[in-house]
Amino acid sequence: MVQLTHLATFVAVVEHGSMTTASAALPCAVSTVSTHVALLERRLDVRLLQRSADGCTPTPAGVVVARRAAEILALHTRMVAEARAGSATALPTQRDAPHPAAAGPGSAQSASGSAASSSATVASPGAASSSASPGARSANE
Repeated sequence: MVQLTHLATFVAVVEHGSMTTASAALPCAVSTVSTHVALLERRLDVRLLQRSADGCTPTPAGVVVARRAAEILALHTRMVAEARAGSATALPTQRDAPHPAAAGPGSAQSASGSAASSSATVASPGAASSSASPGARSANE
């Protein structure tokens, strides 16, 4: 998966024209900037920057990725701001989505016991710790 930090680092390199000036602007070590760009290139399986002693220039693929990365980062910033302001539209959570095993016809009947226990586990991440309590044991027995 592509990480937002790697995208932000790459955009900074493209904007500043070098890893050194990008590292000063971020601020982080030049080696960190280089690692982030290398990991992004490896993840996308494409060379994003043409490196030289004078700095870095984006390849044609790098131009596309830099533009889209800037859009993704702006959208992420907007999402965080809206969520914090409470104005974001409520989206269904993974907990609200039907369990994949329950989607097929008859699957609820054939695996009703296991589907119920697995969806309870998904619905409440603390289910494992609560099953250690005496009340939870008696409810499962």
